[in-house]
Amino acid sequence: MKATKGFFSALGVTDDDSVLQSLVSQTGIPVERLRYYNSTNTAPSGHDLDRICIVANLSPAELFLHMGILDERVLYALRLHAGKVFQIICEDLGDPWPVEGLPKLVFSTDLGRLYQGDCLQLMPHMESDSIDVIFAQPPADLEKLFPDLADSERQANYVMWCETWLQECIRLLKPGGSLFLANEPGLNVLVARYLNHRLVLRHWIAIETERGAAQSGHLQSSHHAVLYYCKGDRPRTFHPERLPREMCPMCKKERYGVSSRGESRRRRKGDIPVIRLSDLWIDITPPTDARQKKAIIGKAPSLKLLDRILELSTDEGDTVFDPFSGTGTSLIVAEVKKRRWVGIVLEAVNEVKERFGNMTMEAALIESFRTERQLLLNWFTLASIADRRR
Repeated sequence: MKATKGFFSALGVTDDDSVLQSLVSQTGIPVERLRYYNSTNTAPSGHDLDRICIVANLSPAELFLHMGILDERVLYALRLHAGKVFQIICEDLGDPWPVEGLPKLVFSTDLGRLYQGDCLQLMPHMESDSIDVIFAQPPADLEKLFPDLADSERQANYVMWCETWLQECIRLLKPGGSLFLANEPGLNVLVARYLNHRLVLRHWIAIETERGAAQSGHLQSSHHAVLYYCKGDRPRTFHPERLPREMCPMCKKERYGVSSRGESRRRRKGDIPVIRLSDLWIDITPPTDARQKKAIIGKAPSLKLLDRILELSTDEGDTVFDPFSGTGTSLIVAEVKKRRWVGIVLEAVNEVKERFGNMTMEAALIESFRTERQLLLNWFTLASIADRRR
């Protein structure tokens, strides 16, 4: 099933024909703006909307239906006539992303299994309500994913593809299970509407990143987004860790504390010497240099991220699933923390096996995160006790 843009389709024009030029003449709307509405699937408004509807003899609601833009008023009307609507569209609701074949089991430990193939080959064969936590970081290069499609069609097809494997993820999650979806903020926004009707959004977690080159006309992007959802009204497991207080860069003293009521603020006498884990994670900065990413030290940020996620949302013996296992970071962390795991990769089988063969170093790096944090917490606790004795 291929998703197409509905703006030009609703008007009966293509991007480069004489009908488009006629539409430009009749509406007075520049051709660049009409192409913008089509390529981004953005709803026209104001005078543009009035002129387009008059020329095309469409109501705004009908035009937006063609474009797949549904507001609550239209959704309410569709719900009133759900039976009739389904009878009309049922034959068009085929498998949106059919994938044939079975993945191959290529590696296993006492705790987990690694498959090679497409996640959509594996997930239909997994048991419903069997997974405690899913971490998914899907590929974000739309041009590489859909090389044969026009730019105007890639985003819609990306969303349809994401909805297909997310539907399986939701089926696999146990009640109270958690889903962590890591992606660029703009792409996470596209799939959030689908998830919001099926899971409960707990947090939009912002991971501070190294600032790259700013796009002209845009603010500089400096965070990666992780959407944290749970299946049901609350997660079955929730262990937010304590973090040491930040140090003031000027006076080199601890900056924040937590009051007895749990309020984070500037430190005062008697404050608890830690801060609560928030939804802004500034201590996990991924490397930008390609050589660092391949080195063990370059994998530390992603190890630290998965370490925090699994500490937050799982207990020992829980099952973790990663449908885009990449180089196996989530699987490594799950193995070290004695969580059961299931992973699947398309190509990097040897790299994952190599990392498991080097498990001692990986485990030491993961353990260092906990050791360093505990030393700081112990130091701050002793300092706080000394303050109270003064």
